[in-house]
Amino acid sequence: MSSSRVGEAAIERLASVAEQQASRFAQVFRGLDYTDKALAERFGGVEMRGRGGRNMPRLLYQTRQPSPLHTLMRLFLLGVTVSLDDARAAFAPLPVDEWVSAGFVNADAHAVSALVRIYPFDGLLLLMDPPELLEQGTGPDFVSGLTNSTAALMCCSIRTQSRATLDLGTGCGILAFLAARHSERVVATDLNPRALCMALLNARLNGLSNLEFAQGSGFEPVGDQKFDLIVTNPPFILGPGKRYTFRDSGMELDGLCRTLVTQAPEHLEEGGFFQCELEWPNVRGEDWKERLSGWLRGTGCDALVLSTAISTGLEHAEEMAVDTDVCDPEVQAGLFRDAADYLEARGIESVGQGFITMRKRSQGVPNWIQIEETRTEKLEPFSDAVLRVFETHDALAALSLEEVLARRPRLSPGLVYETGREWNGTAWTPVAFRLRQPKGLRLQASLDANMGGLIQRCDGGATLSQILSAMATGLKVDLQTIVPGSVAMLRGMAERGFLNFNQ
Repeated sequence: MSSSRVGEAAIERLASVAEQQASRFAQVFRGLDYTDKALAERFGGVEMRGRGGRNMPRLLYQTRQPSPLHTLMRLFLLGVTVSLDDARAAFAPLPVDEWVSAGFVNADAHAVSALVRIYPFDGLLLLMDPPELLEQGTGPDFVSGLTNSTAALMCCSIRTQSRATLDLGTGCGILAFLAARHSERVVATDLNPRALCMALLNARLNGLSNLEFAQGSGFEPVGDQKFDLIVTNPPFILGPGKRYTFRDSGMELDGLCRTLVTQAPEHLEEGGFFQCELEWPNVRGEDWKERLSGWLRGTGCDALVLSTAISTGLEHAEEMAVDTDVCDPEVQAGLFRDAADYLEARGIESVGQGFITMRKRSQGVPNWIQIEETRTEKLEPFSDAVLRVFETHDALAALSLEEVLARRPRLSPGLVYETGREWNGTAWTPVAFRLRQPKGLRLQASLDANMGGLIQRCDGGATLSQILSAMATGLKVDLQTIVPGSVAMLRGMAERGFLNFNQ
């Protein structure tokens, strides 16, 4: 017996699982310590079957001896058919028929196979479509689980207390569930009714009661409601057509993300945040920074744009055809050709990817837009660093020039200072300086010799006025000639997280 796609009948059964019954299913998993922490401690890295599940052979070996926990792992992580007797032992005290009637599994007289995957993550149980179905070819309403883009947005997502949060395009619900931990109320929306069905069941499996669900496109399902936080991992992949709802918007290029960015301020409370992961085209002869800035101007929001990755047009087409679609080589060849032709016809040389964080602010100094380029080698939470950018802009905007000069600038902890030296025939001469953030936003700053010397003096021991006076004396220049440029440079360094201005 092989696993198959959850059809409409099974979806209806999943939707019929009430809170008490969902709690009973969850108790079976948690009673066997089916949690991400416990599985990682006992089995090492645990990934679901699919292209990313390279540990499949190891996990099959590790779960070869029958036990209730091994049976649950084989069924709901690895998608392996198990014997009816093993399923009975794992599902106890609930009968196999109850799991069948709920739409979790299929069963016959000898074997049981899973219709869904149930993945433990951060203390949650997440039900979703089997990821290997993408390899075999599936319908447009496929419900994905914890994708790379979702994991990246989680690292960026602000976790401050929120009265009302919106997860737009919730999928299986992961971002909504994490937001529920710091929100009084969460609204989760999706265009895909199958996704909402699974998200609702996931909320019940995890005992979450402060969530509401609504079907529809964009902001349509929430009407004129306003939120303290809006997060969205929309179908942002640039490409032709609309094969999968979770991946493809069906709109031209980055049109969906542009629409969400421009409409979001209408749904934000004053001081509220909007966070979106997105792709954008780097069109031949155009500046991608100006493209995104054009969306953000006049929105009444401050904005931080982080560019985290870039791929050539062919690399992007390959990712679409090979990494997130069927495994049939002939089908892949056609998908690659269509994607590559689509990008080439529009003069797209490469595709950028990253995040936009906006904060609604209607008073004070004019709204600002800060665009940064960073590259992350591994995923680590950096939402605190994102929040500090906005806090730093606020703090600096409240300071006059005299107040800035009276502050004691101090470099942020953990920075790496690198010096580039050139051999002049007799000695190594410093010619370039660079500051690097190994954590947080992971930004870099290149400095000339004068600015490098200035930065090294920012240890919190002297006021900026004292530092610049000493610098002017050493350079034998008038103090007032270096104050404007130095202050502007240091303010920019503070806004980028390299230093702060203490009292």
